[in-house]
Amino acid sequence: MTTPLSEYINHSKQFTCVPAILFDEKNEADYMRFLFADVATSPNTPILHQYVANQEIVLLHTMPEEEYSAIQKESPNYQITHYMAILIDEYFDKGELVNGNRMIVNTTKDGLDILCFSRENFLLANHFAAISTADALYFTLYVWKQLRFDQTRDFLYLVNNDETLRLQLQEYICHINE
Repeated sequence: MTTPLSEYINHSKQFTCVPAILFDEKNEADYMRFLFADVATSPNTPILHQYVANQEIVLLHTMPEEEYSAIQKESPNYQITHYMAILIDEYFDKGELVNGNRMIVNTTKDGLDILCFSRENFLLANHFAAISTADALYFTLYVWKQLRFDQTRDFLYLVNNDETLRLQLQEYICHINE
């Protein structure tokens, strides 16, 4: 007999955030279909949501149907948590330590995740399919520019120790932490 799951971390790259005040569960499929074409063509794709309390947002995410069914069979009392919700919770608290905006860059084998916060608020969470350091540099600096972060006042955190990316980013951003 296997031990029932109490929490399962979903690593789906299909996710989005909706302000909690605007979220309506009956519209979650519409939100996801608007953003992700393959959700629109696969009506059986499970769409899950979770409330991120410290930010007043709802994080919507998909999960492969086979994976979702297997978890339900294993333990009907599971809690599925999206990895981005964990990052949002963990890195928002770092805002008390700095006086400025923060960008968190999490490099993975298939891309990078970017989270952004002002001193008080969540601003953005996105995954980019970046296969090279040049791609990661481009997406990081593009988001930095679009959010009008200041290269001398605001902060960038690298979750994984990507030394090559850090060295390239130092040419543009003064405050880089790991």
